[in-house]
Amino acid sequence: MDSIVRYRPDPAIRWLQQGASGMREKAARKGESVLKRAGERTLGKDLKQTASAILDVGRSAAADIAHLAAAATSYLLHDSDLEIQRPGTSRRIPYRDIRAIRHSGDDFVLILAQGSVKISPPGYVVSGPTKAPIGWERNGMEANYEILAEEIAARAELQIDQD
Repeated sequence: MDSIVRYRPDPAIRWLQQGASGMREKAARKGESVLKRAGERTLGKDLKQTASAILDVGRSAAADIAHLAAAATSYLLHDSDLEIQRPGTSRRIPYRDIRAIRHSGDDFVLILAQGSVKISPPGYVVSGPTKAPIGWERNGMEANYEILAEEIAARAELQIDQD
C-alpha cells in the first residue's frame, strides 16, 4: 500500500500575490500622474517617473510568476520514491538513487546517481534584519521548511551534510 505524503508551499506565499497587486497599483498611479501631467512637470521628471512605473510593472509580473510557480509546486513522498511536481514537469526519483543530501544556505541539494535536484524555499518572510524561509503544508498541516529534506533523508536512509 502506497501512503503518499504531500508537501506544498505554506499558504503564506499568498503575500507574493498581495505584493504584486500593490506594485501594480503603484505603477498605475505613477503612469497616471505622467499622463495627466499633474503638478510641476519637466521632461526629466516625466522620464524618471515613467521608468519607475515600468520597473514596478516588471517587478509585479515577477512576483506574480514567483507566486504561480510556488503554488504549482509540490513534493509527493511515496513509499519507494519522491515525485517532484513543478509547473510543466513532473519527475519521480527512487530513494535508492539519492546518494547524498547537502544543505547549503537555505537550499537542499539531492545528489543523485545521475545529476542533482535543488530544493529551495518557495519564498521568505522578512522582518527587519530577520529573513526566514516559508515552510510547507504537509498533508494539510503547517510544517517547518527543513522537515521536507529531513523526511526525504530518512526515507533514503541518509544523513544531511552541511556545507
